[in-house]
Amino acid sequence: MTLSAIDQKNQNDLKSELQNDPKHSKLEKLAAALIGRLLGVPIAVAKSGFQHGGDAGPAGRQGRRFRLECKKYSDATSLSDRELLGEIDQALARDTALEAWFLIATRNVPEQLRQELTQKGEREGVPVEIIDWEDRELAPLAALCAFAPDIVKAEFSEEAEKSAYALQPVSTDTIEMLRRNLQSWCLGFKILQNRSHEKLRKIWNSPKESNANLGQDAAGGAHTKRIRRSAVHQALTYWCLALAETDSPAAVIGLDGVGKTWVTLDWLIETIDEQPIILVVPSSSAATLSSISETTVKQFLANQLYELSGVRDTVHWLRRLDYLFMRPTDEGPVFTIFFDGLNQEPSIQWLQLLRILQSEIFSTKVRVIISTRKHHFENKLGKLHSLISTAKSIQVDNYDTTPGGELDQMLVFEGLTQADLHPDLIELARTPRLFALVVRFRDRLIEAGQITVHRLLWEYGRDTLGVRAERSFSEEEWQAWLKEIAQKYRDGFKKYTRPNLSVNQ
Repeated sequence: MTLSAIDQKNQNDLKSELQNDPKHSKLEKLAAALIGRLLGVPIAVAKSGFQHGGDAGPAGRQGRRFRLECKKYSDATSLSDRELLGEIDQALARDTALEAWFLIATRNVPEQLRQELTQKGEREGVPVEIIDWEDRELAPLAALCAFAPDIVKAEFSEEAEKSAYALQPVSTDTIEMLRRNLQSWCLGFKILQNRSHEKLRKIWNSPKESNANLGQDAAGGAHTKRIRRSAVHQALTYWCLALAETDSPAAVIGLDGVGKTWVTLDWLIETIDEQPIILVVPSSSAATLSSISETTVKQFLANQLYELSGVRDTVHWLRRLDYLFMRPTDEGPVFTIFFDGLNQEPSIQWLQLLRILQSEIFSTKVRVIISTRKHHFENKLGKLHSLISTAKSIQVDNYDTTPGGELDQMLVFEGLTQADLHPDLIELARTPRLFALVVRFRDRLIEAGQITVHRLLWEYGRDTLGVRAERSFSEEEWQAWLKEIAQKYRDGFKKYTRPNLSVNQ
């Protein structure tokens, strides 16, 4: 915040007191005492000499494991980039479970160095917090001193205490921000949140990323010819708003090809600024959950964080997960997890997984969205009625045909109206997955006098597979192939390989 002339003078006086005292150890003791009181955890100051990447730390008290590095420099003294980066390595070498590394400095830390330290922390999986000095606004270190002027007096002087006390009225918000930022549940959360949001945007905007992560092209952002499924978006928003009072998962259900994955990703992108850490989990990636318990679910989430960060190991992220779950309820959930395509992995005990995610350890911390086919939801999952907080069912239907509705909006992209389609084609065009094919092959279907899904797929296959094989297959070959597959199915042949299905045999 901008300071008044009086506040600016008090801050300058306080800085002079801190910088001009020749004993470096005073700053170490001051920082340890101030942060210790702010967090309610005793902090010990290291002995002189080699200090293993920090001057002080809580040494595991109350489960806290961070290091403080203090630099009592004048404005004219440069901070050593290499030295400080090396301090992080030393701190990690001493404690592989290091929770965070703090830099406390009596001068401004230049933006370039700040970025280097932060990026170093991200590469190592260790959050870096900087409490330094700003001259043009309230300095974080000045606010920390204003939090406890009595400690400033004990460690420095009465003059420093007076200046710190005078800054108290303008320091309240900054002190609360410091208290929040230094809590174990907050340290590193923003980095993980940003990385998860970045990954979601890549999936949404790149067909290659979408296919790599989800096994399908659900990159709606890469397609200009798309519409917003308003009814589903509204239902997901209402569900999200109601989560303050319930742990109910959202179940996005519908028939095959209606766009359940697309519409859920679209909503997540639309609300991304309000989302915590987002995990998009295709059902195939959950196959490791062969047994379901609180322990295996935590291990699964730790694996997800490891993949998201790309650093350290699962053991480290399991510890970080425990810290993240300390996040107060009023801060909102830690995760929004989207389990996509439950019907594709029937071996997983999905119902038990959702029960575990409603247990005390995960309650209020994990927001869950699932997508599955309607039959699977109703018959295999029993509509999730056995959950204590039952699921919010959100139906995804085919495009509606009302004037100006979803189908009309899609046809506008093609310069068409419903009147341009054969009446029997309209029903096929309502299925989002088939819409583009219907528009592309509408004339062929009408000429053939067969407006069916099978005919549509044959027209598509004749073009796409014909190009690959440098030949086309006839309608008779297509029908014979379907007949052969049907006969094998009737004979009990349930598993198929690519050669079994080849039209070129």
